[in-house]
Amino acid sequence: MKTILITLQLFSSIIFGQYSEEWRISQDQNEKGILYFDLNEDGYADLTKTYWNTVTIYDGANDYSVLWAIEEENTENLAIWDLYDFNGNGEKLVILTSSNFYNSVDFRLKGYEKYGDTPLWGTESYDGSFRF
Repeated sequence: MKTILITLQLFSSIIFGQYSEEWRISQDQNEKGILYFDLNEDGYADLTKTYWNTVTIYDGANDYSVLWAIEEENTENLAIWDLYDFNGNGEKLVILTSSNFYNSVDFRLKGYEKYGDTPLWGTESYDGSFRF
């Protein structure tokens, strides 16, 4: 067991440099989490966890406290796609994808201000299909 833990710590240290901790956010088998975005731009990757129509971002430098959580009522799946500076002014928007796939199959892109609770813009719904 120690060999596995040490290997995981070494692997995560190589990828992210500053990480050598164990996972501290509880989740069930339906939730997904990634260390990818630095929402608060403090130099540490923050943990982004998605679960159906909810995205929660935990602070990677501050004991994984919640930085931001967004939930969309009329969508079945919500995921963070990217942080992007559209205007070149240094202010990055959070780009989210939303989709429905039970009663109908449709997708949307939405741009949120960091820590905002309503989208600043969004695409019209576009039809799609799933391939298995």
